[in-house]
Amino acid sequence: MTDMEHLFVLCSDPGKVRHQNEDFAGHAINKTIGAELFCVADGMGGYGSGDLASRAVVNAVIREFSAVTHFKRDAAAAMIADFLSKSLEALRAVKESAHIASMFGTTIAILILTEDAVIYANVGDTRIYCFDGKNLTQKSHDHTFVNGLLGKSLISQDEARVHPQKHVLTQAITGDGIPLEPFIRTEPMNRDHIYLICSDGLYNMVDADFIRAALKQSPISKARDDMLKQAYANGATDNITFQIIKYVFI
Repeated sequence: MTDMEHLFVLCSDPGKVRHQNEDFAGHAINKTIGAELFCVADGMGGYGSGDLASRAVVNAVIREFSAVTHFKRDAAAAMIADFLSKSLEALRAVKESAHIASMFGTTIAILILTEDAVIYANVGDTRIYCFDGKNLTQKSHDHTFVNGLLGKSLISQDEARVHPQKHVLTQAITGDGIPLEPFIRTEPMNRDHIYLICSDGLYNMVDADFIRAALKQSPISKARDDMLKQAYANGATDNITFQIIKYVFI
């Protein structure tokens, strides 16, 4: 339990196929503004540099969040845009210092909880879900080629699941000076909700029905164990990283 009265569990596992875990997760509390941040990043890079990218961006976001001294709900989008701008600078510095010439970048999903608001933000295809006790709803937006086709009704959901380009991103944090257009949304806080932030290594291996059932029927620590076990049963072909967060009533 944290000072913000949220209970959370973390899983970060390389999976069955990958030798290295290029995902990275973070958590921070800012008592000054009464807010708590959770995030998951899924790194991309040749020769194992994806782990450097995900770690650098998460650490930069946490550093910027921890330094905030004033918070206004209607300024949340500008605040997160600034976090991500600083993370681009951090990523660029790592790329230059490590002399990385290959593909180098990461996705990220950010959840910020305050006393009266929930803020969701993401770049790429790392997701945030909200479980209200009955329904599991994706609150993030997939920045992918296939999701663009879905949005234009050019393909069906079934076609999207098996599309050969389903992993092609339309946005990522790369440190190459490419402008970002993060997805950001704000909603009123509901303390009955449970939140799940996860890399695609989880949601590509474990379907929504299983996730919903795990969150509904189990303590979140058992839900974590059940979802990881199910991901392994289905192949665990990618790194698997996720956080489950719920409010603790005292």
